[in-house]
Amino acid sequence: MGDRIFTRLFLAFLFFCGSVSQVFASHVMGGSATYRYLGNNKYAISFIFYKDCQNSSVALPTSFTYYIVPASSTLTFSQLNSSSNASKYQHTIKLLGGTVTDVSSANAACGSSYCTDRGYYNDTFTEGTDTTGYNVFVETSARNNAITNLALTITGGQVQNGITLSAYIPPRGTTNNSPQLTKDMTPTICVNKPNIFNAGFYDPDGDSLVFSFVYPVDLPANNTVPPKYPTINFKSGYSLQYPFGTSGYKIQMDSTTGVITAEPTSTGYYIVTIQIQDYRVNKLTHKGVLMATTRVDLEFVAVNCGSTTPPKWAIDSTYKRTVSVGQNFCFEVKSYDTIKGTSAKYYDTLTLTASGSMLGGSGSLFPKPWATFKQPDVMYENDSAQFCWTPSCADITYTTPHTVTFQVTDQHCNTITKTWSIYVKPRPFVAAPTMWAVSKLGSKYIKLTWDTIKTDTNFQQYNIYREYLGSATRSFTLVKSLTKADTATWTDSTAVNAED
Repeated sequence: MGDRIFTRLFLAFLFFCGSVSQVFASHVMGGSATYRYLGNNKYAISFIFYKDCQNSSVALPTSFTYYIVPASSTLTFSQLNSSSNASKYQHTIKLLGGTVTDVSSANAACGSSYCTDRGYYNDTFTEGTDTTGYNVFVETSARNNAITNLALTITGGQVQNGITLSAYIPPRGTTNNSPQLTKDMTPTICVNKPNIFNAGFYDPDGDSLVFSFVYPVDLPANNTVPPKYPTINFKSGYSLQYPFGTSGYKIQMDSTTGVITAEPTSTGYYIVTIQIQDYRVNKLTHKGVLMATTRVDLEFVAVNCGSTTPPKWAIDSTYKRTVSVGQNFCFEVKSYDTIKGTSAKYYDTLTLTASGSMLGGSGSLFPKPWATFKQPDVMYENDSAQFCWTPSCADITYTTPHTVTFQVTDQHCNTITKTWSIYVKPRPFVAAPTMWAVSKLGSKYIKLTWDTIKTDTNFQQYNIYREYLGSATRSFTLVKSLTKADTATWTDSTAVNAED
């Protein structure tokens, strides 16, 4: 039944609008497009869509059409949908598990009656041989008609503007994973209070990420050549820098961590679009090469949270740490509440949570060992937990830090958030020993003697290589590895025709 309804909607839109855009749900709140490399030129493609389930009863579909187009293509969107091209570039992606997840039910205590559904869609794709890479995108009409800050075209109560989610996959031989998300992207925020939000973006390849605000993307026009999608302007009184209104506060974002600070002055549904640029950094020169660009549509729901004083952090600092590979470090996260609840005996119950790529979890691409976040229990008046992590060589940072975000909520709709930035530096180099003597003992034995190095926890082993003289090109062969730092001599008993 779901597929038949979807087909009817799709054909009706073609007939009345003269476009090839698909309609699978009204009141789309936002979403994202990501991918993961699976090996052997194969990628997992993922789309996430969020829907306003308060103002619309139309369900997210169990499947829909998306596009994979060579980056060298000059075909327009209309041409991609022609009968001769559709089978080449159109693909079907299915709802993971066949079910939609309710990610934010109504919360009367927060003055909010909205709810949000999330659909997670997944497919696999074997990359072709186009030397410029591939553009992956999906488009749908019917943005949320409750949106406050965008200049939308509404006809008969139906929004004519849509949303396009896209990602770029580099060509074969240059494997890449797109930035991944660790949190949902439809945050509820309080009016007239500073709100801090971090979606916990991370890159499984350890690439450096650069964050910026950009204009939201509309449906492709028939003459659109992907990935040049049309954008949507803001209403009068709103702008890219002031998405909550030019009479209020400017939105801010840390370009390195993606942490957003927002303070709306009126309730409403506000679209904010984030661009994430993924740079592959050379570990020696520290120069970066742009690998891909991803856009994420956020819909902030601003509500009245009341005048109750929010909880406070018991420990304040710069929220920035630099640690070494192999260093086990822990710190306490603690908050407290100063306002008693309905019972004179107890304060508010506080709930402390953590999100971040290094915490791992099912399906995580982050390398183990994962960090831990341990709470003794949920307590009245104060709440505390301990964060611990031992980073490995795979976690070394060059420009973009690892981030972990802690959030505390009380029973009066107040939320406070803090994000820690964690930089991981490599182990220091161990200086090479000085060779004291090379002694030839007959025609097959060579004795090496060197001074011992200072004992260092970063020492792993000595590697001894042999070069064969007289060959056209220089080549070295590993003949021995020694794992004790205090070793100072070794005799090669397999040398043939040893020479001084």
